[in-house]
Amino acid sequence: MHKLFTSNDILRFAYNEMQPGEAAEFYAELSYCPEMEEELEYIQLTKSLLDDSVEQPCSGVIQSILSYSAALEIQKIPSRGLTVEMVFN
Repeated sequence: MHKLFTSNDILRFAYNEMQPGEAAEFYAELSYCPEMEEELEYIQLTKSLLDDSVEQPCSGVIQSILSYSAALEIQKIPSRGLTVEMVFN
């Protein structure tokens, strides 16, 4: 009897998130279900395209974020128990 695998299972297999025994069952089932194999290939292609399309921010953007973070100061106002965030340039 064949085990029923869902689209979520195919995603977990593509991202190596299955336990070894379950992954072995899944892999064995691929030979019996061409639709499942086709969906796995589609997911792997999509994953590859996404991995290749990752963009890195330019160094100016990173420096701006770091400068803002360094300038941010959080002060507690003792008499009122309030918190105030301030940015100094």
